[in-house]
Amino acid sequence: MVLRLNQDQGKARTVEPPPVLKDSVNLLLWYWGRRGFPVRLVENLTQELSGRPNVVLSRSLSRQSEGFKTDINPQFPNYYVDTYRGFPSAAVALFRVSRQRSELANFAKQIRAEVVFVPMRHTFGPLVLPALRRQGLRVLLAVHDALPHPGESYPFWQKHFRLDLKGTDGIIVMSHYVANLMSHTYRYPRERMFFMPLPAPRFAVSSQARTFPAGRPWRMMFFGRIREYKGLELLAQAYAKLQKQYPISLEVVGEGHVAALDVLAALPGVTIENRWVPEHEVPLVINRADIVLLPYTEASQSGILATSYALGVPAIATPVGGIPEQVLAGETGLLTTNTSGEALAASIATLISDPDLYTSCSIGALSAAEHKYSISRAVDDVLNAARTLKSMPPRREE
Repeated sequence: MVLRLNQDQGKARTVEPPPVLKDSVNLLLWYWGRRGFPVRLVENLTQELSGRPNVVLSRSLSRQSEGFKTDINPQFPNYYVDTYRGFPSAAVALFRVSRQRSELANFAKQIRAEVVFVPMRHTFGPLVLPALRRQGLRVLLAVHDALPHPGESYPFWQKHFRLDLKGTDGIIVMSHYVANLMSHTYRYPRERMFFMPLPAPRFAVSSQARTFPAGRPWRMMFFGRIREYKGLELLAQAYAKLQKQYPISLEVVGEGHVAALDVLAALPGVTIENRWVPEHEVPLVINRADIVLLPYTEASQSGILATSYALGVPAIATPVGGIPEQVLAGETGLLTTNTSGEALAASIATLISDPDLYTSCSIGALSAAEHKYSISRAVDDVLNAARTLKSMPPRREE
């Protein structure tokens, strides 16, 4: 058998397939998303998977992705597609999906893929995944959220999600909080549910333990999408109280708007950078912070926490959803006692008043990124799930 590589704009070459080793898995990585944390996750997974001797790897990516690189690792098969760049082009893209899913299914058959791993849901998932299952592949979907966040209940969210689940043989969850929701809300079978802690990304930026700031204000940061459930009203309350007592400043960086943003903008020492931050800029932005703040009122888990750990930046977060599973209190940062501005202010005051605690949390964050939340461990979890899943019969809806 001969494989076709890098099916992109007419450019292709062929090679003999690699030998299949004992306990190996022929894994297709499918992600047609365009931007955000999953794009970087796909790149990091590719780098780690391509070095594993017990994996036959292939990928299907969107050319419109922030991280799209046809030359990232050309020794394995790739099937690239055009998706969309915005809402108007998304409607046009729908007309291409039928052809693209047929070509992808044929590609998967040609390379003898066994399991397709989907690192995050995509709009076209319910249209594409069943075609792969019909080729005999087992579909393994990473479920980041079991329910929509408050204020993000888009039309047909639940229906789309249930269609996604219908096209799966197994799922990966990144917090026990989400696992319980999947079990109780959707009756998803526990034996087809696998756990992978949300991994910390690998950065080209050099990471080292932070030193206790001296002779300048503390630089605090809120980073990420600006939504109602992100708790910016709590952040405004905490900052208003603390800025009268401590030398602090605050950066709010992200895309979106809530009423609390106007309150924050009026406070001294606060800067607002309201924009989408491309993935290559993320480490440069977060590196400006001494502390990352997550004052959420609801959450499944957080990619921001994983990112801050990779850069050695301690975090302070509220104890909601799956967040307490990620924050090792007193080791990588602090958890507030409750979801209030007063509790957030108290935790910030604790961390900025204790040099030893701050330093140990920074060291602990780097250690967590290197071990518990490493890409290597994440790949181990994905491969264990894939091997288990390929030995199981296809999932059937009850």
